[in-house]
Amino acid sequence: RVGWGYTRQVQAARMPPKRKAATRPAKRNVRTKAIDGASVSSEPAVWTVARLGAKSKQQRKAEHGDRSRQTKTPCGRLALRREGVVGEASVNPNFLGRLLGMTHRVKDYNSYRSRGHAGRFEAGTNDRAVMVTSMAAYDELRSAIGAEHAPLIEDGDLGENILLRGPSATASERAGDGRLAVGSWLRIGSSVLEVTEANNPCYRFNTQPWAAAAKERWGSGSPDGPEKWFRNLKCPLNNEHFPGVRGWLCRVVEEGEVAVGDAAGLLPDD
Repeated sequence: RVGWGYTRQVQAARMPPKRKAATRPAKRNVRTKAIDGASVSSEPAVWTVARLGAKSKQQRKAEHGDRSRQTKTPCGRLALRREGVVGEASVNPNFLGRLLGMTHRVKDYNSYRSRGHAGRFEAGTNDRAVMVTSMAAYDELRSAIGAEHAPLIEDGDLGENILLRGPSATASERAGDGRLAVGSWLRIGSSVLEVTEANNPCYRFNTQPWAAAAKERWGSGSPDGPEKWFRNLKCPLNNEHFPGVRGWLCRVVEEGEVAVGDAAGLLPDD
C-alpha cells in the first residue's frame, strides 16, 4: 500500500538521534551559570514554548530566495545543535497528516549567517545558531500597527525559530535582572542557550502581507526612506530604541531538543 511505503521513507528522514550531553564549554566573557542539573530561575515565572519553526535552503529557494517571507515552517520539535537548528515538521499539516504522524526533517538555513558580515561576524558563526522571540513582541507590533491591520501579523512572521510566551518584549539593561539581555542563559527544553545579540530588522519584512500598512504608518518618518520603515523611531522593530522586539540571536551552550509546550526560563547566577 502506498501509505505504508511513504511512511517508511518519511520515518527514515526523521530527526537525528539524541547526542550525548555536551561537556560544559570554557567560560567566555559572561557571568558563569550553573547548567548541570540547575533549576530554572523562579523570577520571572517559567515561560512556555508557544511555537517552533525552521526553513530549509531548498524551501527558501523555492519561495524566491531573498524575496521570500521570513516566516518559518511550523515544527513540533527542534533539535538545537551548535551549528544550527533541525526541525521536525508535518508532511501534511492537515488533520490526517497530524493523525498519522507523518513528518520530515527540516535543516534550518539563514543566508545572512552563512555569508557572514565583514566587521560584525564570521560566516557560519555559531553565535547566531538560534533565534528566539517573545509573544509580547508580537503584541507590541500589532498594537502599534493598528487594529485594522493587526490580524495580518501572524506568529512566526518575525522569522524566529523559538517563540516564547512569558518574556517581556524589550531588553533589560543588564543580564541577571529577570529579563532577557545579551549574556542571559536560557534553559529551553533539554538545551541551554546563551543570548549573544539583539537581532536587527530586515528588508525582507517588505514581503509580509502587513508590509504596506507598516510602510504607510512609519515610512515617511524613516531616516533611511520608506522601504526601511522599520528604522522609524516610533516603530517597535527599531532595534536601537526597542532592542529585543525583533528577537534574540543565541549560541547553543548545551545541545538538546525542544518541543512545543516545553518550559523555558532564565538560569540563575552562581
